[in-house]
Amino acid sequence: MGRAPIKIILDPHLRLPLTLRVFKDGRMIIVNTQVEKQEGNLHYMLVDEMTVLPLLMTRLYESGIQSILVEGGRFCCNRL
Repeated sequence: MGRAPIKIILDPHLRLPLTLRVFKDGRMIIVNTQVEKQEGNLHYMLVDEMTVLPLLMTRLYESGIQSILVEGGRFCCNRL
């Protein structure tokens, strides 16, 4: 069996409730514009809103992540 994937969630304003099922297991990176910190399996990655995608790709590469799979969710960031 392969390694468990690292979940990467784009939540600029940290509005997603931590009670959502996606937060239950596994290592996770929460990309946001508010805070940089580690809490258990959650790594909050701080990025500037204006450069979020180029900076995110650079930061993920520096973290040893070289491939990603993008999935849509029920929420859209501009509606949170």
